[in-house]
Amino acid sequence: MVSIFQVFSFLLSLIFAAPITNFNQYSPVFSLIAFHNGSTFTYNLVYFDGIDLKLRSDNALFLGRINSGEDWVLNIPQATQPPPSSVNVLVEDDGKLSSTYNTSEEATSGFAIANSLLTFENSTEFIACSNESYLGDYDIYIADSICPNNSSGFDIVLMVQLDSTVNFNLESK
Repeated sequence: MVSIFQVFSFLLSLIFAAPITNFNQYSPVFSLIAFHNGSTFTYNLVYFDGIDLKLRSDNALFLGRINSGEDWVLNIPQATQPPPSSVNVLVEDDGKLSSTYNTSEEATSGFAIANSLLTFENSTEFIACSNESYLGDYDIYIADSICPNNSSGFDIVLMVQLDSTVNFNLESK
């Protein structure tokens, strides 16, 4: 006859023998700080104006998260009310970081977090370009982009602001 203890021990061994996967599809929600080594600015918060990601803006603070289940897209969970929204970051043909809000285009995949820096296609390099408006704000472009109107751009890295150092990429999955 089998005792209750033996059955319980057997069930526990099955539970602990099964592989445990504890990987969340979404990274924690984070804000971004743009760092630049120069005289124009040293650091700036990233903002979201409802369509584009901006620096030196009077819009809402950008809050994002990486969605690994959707080919590593950068989601903007508070772009619509109630959150979470389905609005994601889109890299336009000229390299500008925009959003899928009011467009039928698909989100751009390839975003991740490595050593607390936002990456796009394994690069931590981005460019801040003046949009030459009276507001004095900057648009954010991926590396190797050319700023519009032949304006000079500033090399930046985008630091993920959380309470701890985070890696959220294919290697950490």
